[in-house]
Amino acid sequence: MANIKGGRPKGSGSAKRHLEANELVAKLGCSPLEILCHIANGDWKKLGYEKPTEVVSVTKQGDLIERDIITLQLRYSAASDVCSYLYARRKAVEHSGTEGEPIKLQVVYETEFGSSNEDPNTSTNS
Repeated sequence: MANIKGGRPKGSGSAKRHLEANELVAKLGCSPLEILCHIANGDWKKLGYEKPTEVVSVTKQGDLIERDIITLQLRYSAASDVCSYLYARRKAVEHSGTEGEPIKLQVVYETEFGSSNEDPNTSTNS
């Protein structure tokens, strides 16, 4: 039977996936938002790491070359993702005058002699 109103059939799509995701989060006892916040803060201890760096290689002399586990790029990305939980996305707004005409801008210059609607750079002194 065709859906007269259009769209997805009841019980399918994103609502079902959201429910499954929420159930999994509850079952595992973790919060994706909390994890993102720990990453954004660079809190390696709360994420279960023993130290803030990891060994990536060893030089010929036996020196360890380490790097941060939580890089600045990862922290930035996590902070950006957290923002999507906290703030609504803004839509672009187009500004126009009456009936789509360009906006007329009037600049008023104030001086010690009073105010003027004229641009002092274009006025002529006789």
